[in-house]
Amino acid sequence: MPQSRRPWIALGALAAGLCLPAFLAMADGAGWSISSDPRKRVFLSYGTAKDGPRALLLACLRDVDTFTVASEGVAEASSNGKKAALVLVNGNARYAVDGEISNDPISKTASFSVDLDLNKQTTQQLRRELLPVLEGKGPIELTLGPAHRELGVSGLAPALKRFSTACFGGR
Repeated sequence: MPQSRRPWIALGALAAGLCLPAFLAMADGAGWSISSDPRKRVFLSYGTAKDGPRALLLACLRDVDTFTVASEGVAEASSNGKKAALVLVNGNARYAVDGEISNDPISKTASFSVDLDLNKQTTQQLRRELLPVLEGKGPIELTLGPAHRELGVSGLAPALKRFSTACFGGR
């Protein structure tokens, strides 16, 4: 990667880290939801209840070439500061990503997050591994350390279509 891009990527990751806790705190309700903004950012999330935590947030930040995976309310509070793997499984499809658990500054709950550089290799991996999990018949099994949640797929298909088009240019 050229030296000149590194400060912008770091700045983008910082911006994502500052806005994602606030986004995590704004659950639309139970189930899948999608939102976007004019900066070429799209957010696909699964809320456990109205005003409840987002068990899964996928954020595609095209303006800063960052892909974020976050989860709130699933990790154990005793896991704060520890590295962890978030695993999503749907049928034979599996996606795993390593990140860190920290205390969300707004909700004060243990939250998982990781920011990935959205380069060509990462984009191909997400298409190959993550999309089949999201496109499966369901339910999606989310595992984070010893914690486990089942995410229903009702309402996911239309949101996923918008997310996939905005993030990956369709499929």
